[in-house]
Amino acid sequence: MPRGKPLQPQKSARHLFGWKLRNARLSEEWTLDDLSRRVGVSRSHLSRIETADYMIPLELPPRLDELFGLQGTFQELYAVARLELHPDQYKRRMELEGKAVAIREYSPQVIPGLLQTEDYARALFLIGDPHAAKEDINKLIRARMLRQRELEASGKRLSVILDEAVLHRSSGGPAVMRALNRSGSVGGSIP
Repeated sequence: MPRGKPLQPQKSARHLFGWKLRNARLSEEWTLDDLSRRVGVSRSHLSRIETADYMIPLELPPRLDELFGLQGTFQELYAVARLELHPDQYKRRMELEGKAVAIREYSPQVIPGLLQTEDYARALFLIGDPHAAKEDINKLIRARMLRQRELEASGKRLSVILDEAVLHRSSGGPAVMRALNRSGSVGGSIP
């Protein structure tokens, strides 16, 4: 009998993913360490994926499908689970981004999430909720960076028009803004 947090597959797609992962692993009589060696994801991360505490990395579902011979099961669950990263008001946007061939955006207030560095995103999340728990902020940042990796992997074209004021509005301080400029995400000169 597995120790740890009980799984609730009916709660969400992430919980169902974790439940299926644990069942597949246990049917092979593998420990988390065994699975970790086979898929190249740390034992602790896999444990948190099984309990739906961490989001699934983009590269994991295809590895799991191949490893367990499930022909797309984990990839299908991931497609639904990834929508749970974001609050309900953003789910429709995520669905549309997934179907889009190109993404065009105008941003008059902040650098859009698909172009943000981790430090810039952290600064914005802390401005929005200065009392937020560090783990909650880190979870939001991981979700944002995952969206960026998915966009890069998809080959979709992203076009963004920024209001010049966005480049002069210092979020996180000069070092964060300079790093944003150096990242290559944003054209132009940031003071």
